[in-house]
Amino acid sequence: ESHTCLPYEATVSRMALSPDGETLALYAARERYADGSGIHHQSNITITVDTDGMRVRSVSEPYPDRHVSHSFGQFVQYDGKKLVTVDHGDAYPRSFVLQDGSRKLDLLQLYGPTGENKTHAIGSGLEVTDSGYLFLGCSAPQDGTANSDTPWNVFLAYTGRSGGSAQLTWLTTGEADIRCARLAKLSDSELVALWGVDGDVHYQRLDGRGRPV
Repeated sequence: ESHTCLPYEATVSRMALSPDGETLALYAARERYADGSGIHHQSNITITVDTDGMRVRSVSEPYPDRHVSHSFGQFVQYDGKKLVTVDHGDAYPRSFVLQDGSRKLDLLQLYGPTGENKTHAIGSGLEVTDSGYLFLGCSAPQDGTANSDTPWNVFLAYTGRSGGSAQLTWLTTGEADIRCARLAKLSDSELVALWGVDGDVHYQRLDGRGRPV
């Protein structure tokens, strides 16, 4: 039913619980059964579960509306009854891409040829706020200059509910190589971005639009 031959293949899957506690959403990836050319493609998948008895409620189609190939990291949150997701894709599209059921929006486009596994970036957190969606990650410059010695910095993307493009901000711009960050939600209007540098924890308080407090 899920067109899966290898579950959780090359993925960092995550789950979210609906506000009413009745539905659990698993957002993951898998290797699919071979296509007509004999190729096994990797892509994302959504499974929802009824928490009363843990029965499967829905499984996304082999090529769902949220299809991302290849998806190496999945993030999911509920905004009311609506699922909001972000994928770390290296092919179609090659970006961190946010989808909320009606939009497919690139948060940070990733340099390089389609399908090149190395993207010089990693996702760190997705949260729903009182005004929209915030996504945190770490990345080298996406301009073709990245190599094994290029420092990564922390980026933050904000997307409003009412449409428009993503607003990208770099929270760090230094020479320290930062590859681990987290986004902690304190309330619908206050969050904290955290990252580590040389054994120390750094943080920035943010409002619901990602602006420094």
